[in-house]
Amino acid sequence: SWDKSTQPITQPLLIKTPDYLTSDSGHMFLAILKFCGDHPTGRTVNITDQTDPIFNLPLKKKELRDECYCQIMKQLTRNPKKTSEARAWKLFWLLCGLMPPSAQLYPHVSRFLSSRSENAMAMECSQRVYRFCI
Repeated sequence: SWDKSTQPITQPLLIKTPDYLTSDSGHMFLAILKFCGDHPTGRTVNITDQTDPIFNLPLKKKELRDECYCQIMKQLTRNPKKTSEARAWKLFWLLCGLMPPSAQLYPHVSRFLSSRSENAMAMECSQRVYRFCI
C-alpha cells in the first residue's frame, strides 16, 4: 500500500529499484520513520544525525533517488498524525532541493504536489523540484 506506514519495509516500493539495493532501501525507509517520529529512535545529537541516513544513500547511489521520493510521498499519503506529516514535509522539502527525481518520476511527483496545492510546503517543494527538471 502507498498509504503512510509505521512499519519498516522489506522490499523497495519501486519495482525498478535493483535487488542489490533492497537493504539500503529498507535502511532509508527506517530512517524516514524515525525522523517522522513513527518509529522509536535513540537519542540524537543533531538534525543531520537523522537526515544523513536518509539522503546520503540516494546522493551516492542515483538508483535510490526515485525510491527516496516515493518513500517520503508514501509517508505523506493519508497520514493521520499531524506531527509525523509535518516532519515528512520537511524531509520532502529538503529532498526537492538536494536531488531531482528521474524524468520518468517527475510527472508523478508534480501531480502529487499539485494535488496538495492547499499546502504551502507542497507549493514550495514543487518550485524547488521544478528548478531541477526544467
